[in-house]
Amino acid sequence: VPFIGYARKTNGFLYLKYFENGSIHIVIEKERSGETKNLDITQKLIITYGIAAAMEYLHANQIIHRDLKPENVLLDSDFFPVITDFGTSKFLDEPSTNNTIWRTTPYIMAPEYISDPHQFKSSPRIDVFSYAMTLYYLWVSEIPYKALKTEDAIFDAIETGVKPSLPAYVPPQIRYIISCCWSQSPELRPTFSEILEELKSPIIIDLMNIDQQRYIAYMNKIDMYRPTLKLNPSNSGFHIPEQDTFFERIEENGSEILADLRQQAESDPND
Repeated sequence: VPFIGYARKTNGFLYLKYFENGSIHIVIEKERSGETKNLDITQKLIITYGIAAAMEYLHANQIIHRDLKPENVLLDSDFFPVITDFGTSKFLDEPSTNNTIWRTTPYIMAPEYISDPHQFKSSPRIDVFSYAMTLYYLWVSEIPYKALKTEDAIFDAIETGVKPSLPAYVPPQIRYIISCCWSQSPELRPTFSEILEELKSPIIIDLMNIDQQRYIAYMNKIDMYRPTLKLNPSNSGFHIPEQDTFFERIEENGSEILADLRQQAESDPND
């Protein structure tokens, strides 16, 4: 969220840019109540891409967020996402202190962060797990672990590997990405750069029932700030690396569930 200025008064005031549509949480709840309908599949994919790009930027600058959730992703007048609330964020090289945050929002906390917060409080992979839970809320329109009534019950579910079910109405490509990002083992989760590569691959652009022109226009706008991106005049508008991507390596290592999701997306784009 862009910083505008501050006022030096008794307690001080910070002035940030105002975002008309509030957070993902607010927009989804309005849609659930029938008050409004603004997020079609293309817009949800745009938000999915924008969050990943913002997190890639943070991680590239050695910053982890540690509280990425629907309430902390705001939407502007075009329903484009920006990330806010850095109260629990830290630089990766920041020295440890005795008052280090060891709990944030229960349902977005990675299992290793719950089990050993002192060891994993500086791991970028905990943000990837939080991203998966944020996508779950965006695409399913329900908070993960909604049926669990206590924080301890949520923590127990996450630590034991219990995942919220992904309904069939969520596109298989998105179920696939979420499944990778909430892997129980942090080393099996992709980086945000790898997530972005998947989100601009033909399996997303050509096989999902989206407004390609609108999605690619947004990606091009964001990717102006990603100097490593290589563009070419292919049908999808993007260069796909010849080497295996993270998601292809996952399949080669025997993840049958994820391989089935990808095969389903490739064979039946209208599913």
